[in-house]
Amino acid sequence: MMTSLIPLRRLDELFNNVYGAVAADAGQEDACVQLLPRADILEGAQEYRLVMDLPGVERGDLELELEDQTLTISAKRAAAMPEGFKALRDERAGRVQYRRSFTVGRGVDAAGISAHLERGVLVVTLPKSAQALPRRIEVK
Repeated sequence: MMTSLIPLRRLDELFNNVYGAVAADAGQEDACVQLLPRADILEGAQEYRLVMDLPGVERGDLELELEDQTLTISAKRAAAMPEGFKALRDERAGRVQYRRSFTVGRGVDAAGISAHLERGVLVVTLPKSAQALPRRIEVK
């Protein structure tokens, strides 16, 4: 009994539809792929944290921008083809761009937002504003 490769072909098509097809064939150096990096949003007593996977991204290729109540994270990375090789399948070479936007509520102290990148993981700390923190009300 022979097994059909059609399910594998459909899986490959589904992958390309979800993550975006590679923009160019092997050998085109200006290919650009846009991906949606995974992120976790955590809440602590004093702050929120946004943790995002950005594999292969250097600090200089990362940009965070807060406009109104929207935090936008943009990053790019380039993977070069090793000399003496040609691509049979080229999903990593060329340029890759990441871009995600998150709505930041009024309960965040925008002036206190900080970020650090270590080993391909971006951690953005968003401190809660004084108005958003729980407070004890004295009964008189």
